[in-house]
Amino acid sequence: GSREHVHEHDGRRRALGAALPAGLRGKMSAVLDAIAGGRGTVAAGLVVALPGSTYRASREPYTSATGGHFYDRVLNWGRITYSISSRGGEIPSVQFTVRLTDTDRTLARIYEGSRRDEIRGSAASVYLMTPTVAYNSEPVFVGVVTKLSFPAPFQAEFTLRTNDDQIQRLSPGGGWIPNRVTWPRAKAEVFDKVSPILAGTHDASYTQTGPGLVKCLLVDTVSHVYLVCAGRAKGTAGVPITRVYVDATQVSASNYTASNTTIGGRYYTIITFTSSAPTESQTVTCDAEGYESVGDGTGTLITNPATQWAHRLSNFVLGDYMSGAWLSTHALIDSTYLSAAEAYFTLLGARASTNEDERRTGKDITAAYCKSFLMRSFWTRGGKIALRYEDIFALPYTGYRLRWYRDELGEFSLVEDDYQVTSRIVLRFSRSASQYSYLSTLELVDASASSDTQDSLDLEMSEAR
Repeated sequence: GSREHVHEHDGRRRALGAALPAGLRGKMSAVLDAIAGGRGTVAAGLVVALPGSTYRASREPYTSATGGHFYDRVLNWGRITYSISSRGGEIPSVQFTVRLTDTDRTLARIYEGSRRDEIRGSAASVYLMTPTVAYNSEPVFVGVVTKLSFPAPFQAEFTLRTNDDQIQRLSPGGGWIPNRVTWPRAKAEVFDKVSPILAGTHDASYTQTGPGLVKCLLVDTVSHVYLVCAGRAKGTAGVPITRVYVDATQVSASNYTASNTTIGGRYYTIITFTSSAPTESQTVTCDAEGYESVGDGTGTLITNPATQWAHRLSNFVLGDYMSGAWLSTHALIDSTYLSAAEAYFTLLGARASTNEDERRTGKDITAAYCKSFLMRSFWTRGGKIALRYEDIFALPYTGYRLRWYRDELGEFSLVEDDYQVTSRIVLRFSRSASQYSYLSTLELVDASASSDTQDSLDLEMSEAR
């Protein structure tokens, strides 16, 4: 590339490096530093918050000034395997077992007692410990108990897993499902939907004259009220809707009012027709901007893919937002990795959008964002959900090289058959939720390939305009 391109590339990498939180710059923890410096022995300790007591165990007796005594109960540590998601984005769970001696029947008595059902879901952690540092400085695993079993006399076994039950929840929660109490005069088909989630820009004017990209639900057949989304959509001059369409034809702003209302303690964005109201058989759509950063309409439109993902999970998966200011970023989301991803997408100028009136799990939502923006999801050793990105500014690896002999690799060839390589890919983006289709398509073809091997990629969360 040109010298100017190289300077720009290098400048962006320096800017990204400056934006990275200190936790991502390879800083050695105090525990690992002490171990590397030979300043103490090391032990692995298990801490489980069981009903009515805290259970501590290690392979050898270990006493911590801040964490208490760890009894020599561990017979075997299972293997803990961490991995990142594929490009499909689904978070891979982490699960392993710890076998313990239970000669004093500490665990057996809890299992046989009245609080047996509280064991599953108990918080569990494994730490790497050394005497010169607080016992909980270096977590190896943070999650929950999924099972307590007794494989042999006077032996117990914990099955531990990352706390992914929370991201298996359907979003949005049941309180956002229309019913006869919240919307007694709604059209019947509305009760098969949920109050839509709306994030980012949705603007049909870039590609078509109508319909709008956001489908509206008829929630009051008498007063001609249409539901746009759960929560408050950001708007211009206090108006949360840009344009309204009836059967793909834009209508005058004098025919309707766009506003917000609170029903059953929950905040909604609605359109009310004041004249020339459509019939029940007609379809109403609109163009709108989604959620902003505050919750009262005064904040900045949330378009950064990482920020939007964290907002969605915090308010509509891990938390149950109702009204007022948005909920804070949930503790289950790793803030250090989130900040790094936000900085990267700000550098790229990447923008995301989503509009959904169907329920889906937090894992599915995470996968959709990852697939749309080349992100990977994973669990950290601290038991948090994290996102990383495929850095397009990264230079090739220039460190140590590993060498294998030909007979160690088996069959080896520098030539790959064309039929094993994708030569044509169709990229679909700018999704219209109201039309259940993508508005833009980009097709890339390798004209030098001798065979036509096709693939496709839908960028579901790409900006809708």
